[in-house]
Amino acid sequence: MAQTKSDYPRDEFDAFSAVAGGAHRGKKTILARVMPFIIAMIVAALCALAFLTWTNDWLGENGLNISPSTTTSKKVASAKKSASKDTTSKKDADAQSEKSEKTTEDSSSNSSESQNSQQDQQAQQQPAAQADKSKAVYVYNGTGVSGLAATKAQTLKNAGYTNVTPANPSGTGLPSANTVWYVNDADKATADDIAAQLGISGVQKVSGLSNGDIAVVIMQR
Repeated sequence: MAQTKSDYPRDEFDAFSAVAGGAHRGKKTILARVMPFIIAMIVAALCALAFLTWTNDWLGENGLNISPSTTTSKKVASAKKSASKDTTSKKDADAQSEKSEKTTEDSSSNSSESQNSQQDQQAQQQPAAQADKSKAVYVYNGTGVSGLAATKAQTLKNAGYTNVTPANPSGTGLPSANTVWYVNDADKATADDIAAQLGISGVQKVSGLSNGDIAVVIMQR
């Protein structure tokens, strides 16, 4: 037959159970129940964020940044900066070129002005050609007035000419007005002086003369 509790002798455990009753767990709240899940989700999110941050940094250091917006922005900023530098360099080059061209033009202008000034000074310094009063001068009377050629010849002698001969023209082709003829360019200054002494405005170079170096043809009194 089975033994009951009263069939065993009492010991120290029976004494303890008689003093205090048994314990039991209280009912948990909803917040206490879901709190572990919330904490787990927060920890998982932090871990994921930390992993993504580390991964992005590592890829960025190796040229594989997964943030396209950042890469694009950097590229655009770099392109704008490069374009700005190119524009500035082009402007500087254009300004330098314009400055160089202006300097060259100014230098050429100054050089031309200097040459013209030197030529003017040389022309002023060169003495005017002097009349050679020893040249053989013939004075022809084409008016038919007797003694007119001799009168003009005497005027030239009075002016210092030493070789003057009055004569009558022997041919045709006489000018229509009083004229001084000369052959050589070296005699032009002398021909101009003779014309000035006699009040004649016409001085003409010819290919040759029958007599003398210079001829004075008087066609009017």
